[in-house]
Amino acid sequence: MKKLNPICNRVIEYSFYFLFFLVPLIMTPWNYELFEFNKMLLVYFFTILIVAAWLIKMIADKKFLFKRSFWDIPLVLFFLSQLVSFLVSIDRHTSLWGYYSRFNGGLVSIFCYLLLYWAFVNNMDKRKTLYSMFYVLCSATLVAFYGVAEH
Repeated sequence: MKKLNPICNRVIEYSFYFLFFLVPLIMTPWNYELFEFNKMLLVYFFTILIVAAWLIKMIADKKFLFKRSFWDIPLVLFFLSQLVSFLVSIDRHTSLWGYYSRFNGGLVSIFCYLLLYWAFVNNMDKRKTLYSMFYVLCSATLVAFYGVAEH
């Protein structure tokens, strides 16, 4: 079981790198939603992958790994407010998934962002965080060049 720990660490680390690099760049020719839908599907995919690897790592280590941070209570309170909003919503489908052309405003996406935050805080050290910033900057540079070329 200890062999799973380094594998899970790599899956988590590289999944975050791919997430940060690919989400700004992803576009597909298969639907009319050019921007957000494809990006949210990628976020959902990487959230599932990262959280699964994190859970497998905790099961293999036989201990619950969760570092507390200053933001835990405010984030949980925010999520609870969104959950209440979903429960009393007139249109639960929109509250759950977000509305068309804004797929990141629903309860599912907020839950994914929270899981990604806690997975990042618990699994990425300072060196990995700096590498993550490098991939964000690389992706942002490519997006900027594409934007200038489109103008």
